[in-house]
Amino acid sequence: MEVTSNWPSESGCTLQDIIRESEKLPSGELEDLLDEERCISLARGEGDVEDGGCVIRLVARSPSFRHTNGFSSRNKRLLVGFVVLSEARVIEVCTGMHEEYFKTVHGSLLGDFGDSKLFKCELQFEKCQETVVLKLKGTCHGESVWIYGFHIMTVADPECANAISKSRFGSEHLSTVLREKDVQMSKEAMKFRQMLESYNNGMKEKGDALQGADPMSLITHFLAIMSLIRRSYSHLLHKYPMAVQSIQAGVLMGAGDVISQFVIEKKSTSQYEWQRTARFIGLGTFFVGPTLKVWYGILDRRIGSGSTVRALKKVAFDQGIFAPCFLGSFLTVLGVTQGNSPQKIKEEIKNNYVDIILTNWTVWPAVQICNFAFIPLQHQVLIVQIFALFWNTYLAWKTNTGVKEQIKLTEN
Repeated sequence: MEVTSNWPSESGCTLQDIIRESEKLPSGELEDLLDEERCISLARGEGDVEDGGCVIRLVARSPSFRHTNGFSSRNKRLLVGFVVLSEARVIEVCTGMHEEYFKTVHGSLLGDFGDSKLFKCELQFEKCQETVVLKLKGTCHGESVWIYGFHIMTVADPECANAISKSRFGSEHLSTVLREKDVQMSKEAMKFRQMLESYNNGMKEKGDALQGADPMSLITHFLAIMSLIRRSYSHLLHKYPMAVQSIQAGVLMGAGDVISQFVIEKKSTSQYEWQRTARFIGLGTFFVGPTLKVWYGILDRRIGSGSTVRALKKVAFDQGIFAPCFLGSFLTVLGVTQGNSPQKIKEEIKNNYVDIILTNWTVWPAVQICNFAFIPLQHQVLIVQIFALFWNTYLAWKTNTGVKEQIKLTEN
């Protein structure tokens, strides 16, 4: 990350040097050293705006020596979003190709610390930006301007921006970076560290007082928790796509069997077959989830995405070729896990295959058209499995109906 800044500390080092020291980074280009998941940069602009303020230009450089996120190093690195901490409330952000096109963002007041006020602006771009120009109004020479929490993604082209997970960043992250007591900082840096720590402590005290909070405050905190869960899930999905999608398939298939036993089959707690649920969880985790993950990846690479025509092509291949083969494989694997003989498995497929595939074709084409047309690749397995919760309930009931009938015949 190239930042046009020169903010010397009392030791003569720039704040970028302070980051390197705090993060124990070797000397070199900062953008090549910081991890992309938590890239941090700080900048101080000069007061060269006519109405009083400063200008900061941020440029996302292209990777020079490594492959990132599966894309070639020839691709561009684009800015997605970041946070501005400043003593100025109002900033202007250039969002067009020319610097005269600015939009105004009003920062929210984080806290009032004596004579100083700390404002925060969270910026998320509708389109990824190669270069971002910030104008902070009302700042005077000597006031502090911090840019931190950059989320940088490497994409093949701007059209890939809609698949990027837009993360939010909090002041606690920056406070953690600056918490090293042995790091020498300028007076401005030390003052902001104290402000951030005071703000974070105040937020924690508010959390401790939740019991007596008003309903709106409780709703706000609940939404914050849900947002944290969503961000954590997105992070894990990005880092471990196969494992996450396999586990969620197993959980949802197990849930479908539980619903089948208690709701459709009207079983009591004592009649509940946990071995059957465990069997469906195993099938989802080790067979259904990985198979769907690989299949959707093949479809996306071969056909692509982003248009209705491509979505229809995917549905044609998915329902015309994959679904019939996958259903036969599923019934075979299910029979093996039930301990059935080859002859018994063949008989079960003969009895159930046609009914299940016809039901499949009345439900899944419409679901898959929406899935392939509007859902990013990394979430397609999840969407399928959410709809499949009802489908799994049907499968669990259908594939066990024959078993129960066979038991009754044996008893008679």
